[in-house]
Amino acid sequence: MRTAGLRLALSLLAVLAAANVHLKLRQSVALPRYDPDDETAYFRAESALQYRYARLAASGAAIPELDRDAQHPEGIRTRREITLAMERATGWTWRVLNLFTPLRDLRWFVLVWAAVLASLTIPALYAAALSLSRSPPLALAAAAAFALSWAGMSNGIGTYGFESFALPMLLGSLAFLLHALDRETARPRLPAAAAGLLMAAALASWHFSSFHLAAVFLALGWAAWRRRRDAQDLRRLAEAAAALGLGALAAVLLCAHLREALRAPAGAYGHVYGLLWEKLRHGLVQPADPAQLNPHARLLWSGPFRSPEPGFLLVSFLPLAALALPRLAALLGRKEAPAEASSSLVSALLLLYLAGTALVARLTPILAFLLCAAACRLPPRWLRGAWLPAFFLAVALLEGAKSLAPASRLNPFLMLSAAATAPERRPAGSFADELALIRWLARNGGPDQPVLAGYGLSSSLLTYAGSPILLQPKFEAPAIRAKTLEFLRALYGGEADFTSFCRRYGAALYVHSVDAILDETPDGPRYASGSLRLRADAAAVLFQFHPERLKGFSLRYENAGFRVFAVGAPGKAPASRDPIYDISRYAPQLEGGFLSLDVAGVNGSMAGARRALLLARILVRMGRGEEALAAYAASFAAWPPDPAVREEAGRLRAALSGTGIIHAR
Repeated sequence: MRTAGLRLALSLLAVLAAANVHLKLRQSVALPRYDPDDETAYFRAESALQYRYARLAASGAAIPELDRDAQHPEGIRTRREITLAMERATGWTWRVLNLFTPLRDLRWFVLVWAAVLASLTIPALYAAALSLSRSPPLALAAAAAFALSWAGMSNGIGTYGFESFALPMLLGSLAFLLHALDRETARPRLPAAAAGLLMAAALASWHFSSFHLAAVFLALGWAAWRRRRDAQDLRRLAEAAAALGLGALAAVLLCAHLREALRAPAGAYGHVYGLLWEKLRHGLVQPADPAQLNPHARLLWSGPFRSPEPGFLLVSFLPLAALALPRLAALLGRKEAPAEASSSLVSALLLLYLAGTALVARLTPILAFLLCAAACRLPPRWLRGAWLPAFFLAVALLEGAKSLAPASRLNPFLMLSAAATAPERRPAGSFADELALIRWLARNGGPDQPVLAGYGLSSSLLTYAGSPILLQPKFEAPAIRAKTLEFLRALYGGEADFTSFCRRYGAALYVHSVDAILDETPDGPRYASGSLRLRADAAAVLFQFHPERLKGFSLRYENAGFRVFAVGAPGKAPASRDPIYDISRYAPQLEGGFLSLDVAGVNGSMAGARRALLLARILVRMGRGEEALAAYAASFAAWPPDPAVREEAGRLRAALSGTGIIHAR
């Protein structure tokens, strides 16, 4: 490529990267939990724990070798059980930049930093597409489609995850690998070595990189079989495999967590292989009876580790999947470009990640990358026309419009996906309740008050309230999976079992989430415990409905989503004013020692109340006061409101009857 053309390509890639960063940040600050003046509770689960480590690195404090606060009392062995490359790099970058200009908002810096790093996958896509097509216009158009695609960016919105840090290395390694396999590359060993170095860095940064490396080796083997009669291609494939192997060896020698995984592969990665086996055994559908699953699979088979629903696939890959149409047409017409090692490698990886994404939904960004790259492998005479880049750019513009306003009612892909999406059965948690809990703990907890809470919530309590936690969400550490299962058995066992667990691990406070009762879905703790049935004397039932019967716990705080109990300090429980803790609303029935509750009815009533309340507030903004009052009344009839909402409706009623500030139209 001539110098002028290279400069133009780099300029356009910079524009695409800027657009990608803008779209991610736009959606990240649009989340309900974003407050420009308060970072509390913004990051959740693993992101919150990783943000805490980044905050330690940014402050200049040492990250402890044994972090007892993150897994009280035994601690996480941070060098052996988790990766900290991303958090250290974030903290060091923050400190270096502060030498030149004062930075105050670490949360905002982390969002920008992660988005900018993730955007480096865009030039990697351009390089890969250029190796496959040798058409700069088509490669740029493919890069635009990937840069603006919802599938490529959605995982990075509002999160601080390893994916944003390690994907540029993994996909950059693949781009160098394709360049090394290109017959027009005069010195293939240099890009092969670069591919190996980037793979080593990725292995040091993210546990998933090991699985990606295995997929690349499988694809290299397939490419070698396809090109077995071509000595030159076989030599390049062997050199590429050797470079990746040397990079992996270097990473193992340098990284304690990789050496630990080799010493006990079943402990480090066995839970992942077990999950994949369970998914295949059950046809990608979680059984109604959770006891049919391996206990570790029950823990993992939730959230982003679930198989994608049809609606998710539609909103993620329409219209992006249209990029594959020219390639399919070439295949059907037997006019595909001549086979090469690089195209065989990408085709094999695409098939592997199609299967992988069917198993684990969070793999969509890599699948989107491979789809855009593989779509560029077309017959040479097709590449000379202007219609192909124009078609790819049209897809890019549609993807950009979708990513600009993914929840817009004018988004046709959202409407298509809604028709193919099953109704949400999980109870909708309130961010206000979580924020209030964290603020209460920040005032009333402390470093000498270890907190027991569900693993999804615990990291937020540590990061934002400063409370040591018993459970944490990094399941790479085998001990935490066993401890979490022990907690679930105790929670749905009797109070004596739960008291024993708290004493064994030194819990001073227990945070009870209403999800322990209300969530009957496979994502909830009841399913993860191995049984959806509730014993009448289960600790979870007592914490939810009968705190006055508890012998070793006293209620210290509650809101509509959470209760906080002091461990080992019995006391008379005050009467609750929130209906969610009133068992009579659940139509309870006792059957053979098990408690039957109308959880679906309660969830439905609360959901109906939220919808009516949302409508009421929209009608208020539209100036339709009388209709808004009717919507408030419908909301209150479905589920009793909290005092603040009742007061909100009262102000509207007073305005209508007195001052006439709000008029019905």
